[in-house]
Amino acid sequence: MINIFNKYGGLDGLKSMLTRLHEEVVSKQEVRHFLFNSKLEQIYKDQINYMPYILRKTDRFYRENLIQTSPPDVRIGGGQFEEIVQMFKRILLKEFKVEREDVGRIASHILELIEETRSQAEDLTMTTWKPVDITAINIDRFYTKSGFMSKIEKNGEITVLSGASYPFRTRIDAVNKNLVLSAKCSANDGITIQQINEVIEMANIKVPVISYRALPTEINPVLLSEYKLPYKYGVPTRLFFRVTKLFTGAFSDALDCDKEGYLKNLVKSGA
Repeated sequence: MINIFNKYGGLDGLKSMLTRLHEEVVSKQEVRHFLFNSKLEQIYKDQINYMPYILRKTDRFYRENLIQTSPPDVRIGGGQFEEIVQMFKRILLKEFKVEREDVGRIASHILELIEETRSQAEDLTMTTWKPVDITAINIDRFYTKSGFMSKIEKNGEITVLSGASYPFRTRIDAVNKNLVLSAKCSANDGITIQQINEVIEMANIKVPVISYRALPTEINPVLLSEYKLPYKYGVPTRLFFRVTKLFTGAFSDALDCDKEGYLKNLVKSGA
């Protein structure tokens, strides 16, 4: 996400956007309660720390009406939220000269993180893990409570077998302070890496939400995707759950690009 902000002044540009949005919202009596308990400093801090937790969506998503992602008891009226969305888009277009095709993406990502900041201010229970809380046991328990069927492997990785769009693993990279989500799909017998790359080329066009790569193995090559989530500043569990759903959804959509049946799709095969 930082790449798109680099087009418009980097982190300084982001802070300016947040400042103008904050000024405009609190000046309007009918929507100022949206930021009633949210300080600008905390909003900016959360934008920086949790930016990787907002996974890129499809271009079609950004063309549609943005929706609130906060818990129901924190949401404001739908008309009021839409007023804030349109207000922010006008600011981005007119004051920051954001290109029209980037407006929806920037507005969506910033507002989703603002909603997380707002939600944390209202939380009565802990919804953010501290770095010390990042253990395989805690992640496995969280997945189970969230409706996934998961287990801890001998190497310490957590495998989610069902409940998501596609099976995936979570690895704790303690050295770099990252949680690494990964999903992979093996090729059928006789399929080459070049053929898997054909699928990747199409996936990069239709589902450019995550990155893909083809890897050789001792048996058949695999299509692999990984996504890193830093936990140095903690892990917001709402965003963590959402990003796992989006990650696996994107990987599943990418496998739909396999029109020739090169890969062993675990969902379609029922394995």
